[in-house]
Amino acid sequence: MSIIGDYKEGMHFFQEKEYARAIEHFEMGLNRGNDSDCALMLGKCFEYGLGVEEDLVIAKDCYKSALIKFGFMHILTAKRFSG
Repeated sequence: MSIIGDYKEGMHFFQEKEYARAIEHFEMGLNRGNDSDCALMLGKCFEYGLGVEEDLVIAKDCYKSALIKFGFMHILTAKRFSG
């Protein structure tokens, strides 16, 4: 499955409140590449204890990873289209 597929599958299970299954897909997407969306959703799961034990330290790390990956992708896109 692709990174995008992992995120979409994860969101499907998240919306169905099957958080443990959602986390599996978000982790797969994160392990496959720079997916800020999967990192963001993992952060949300850890922040609120959805499918995992609440852990604000891990949530913070996930959010930080999402921010770094999101920013990195925007830098690459800007460079690609700037010349």
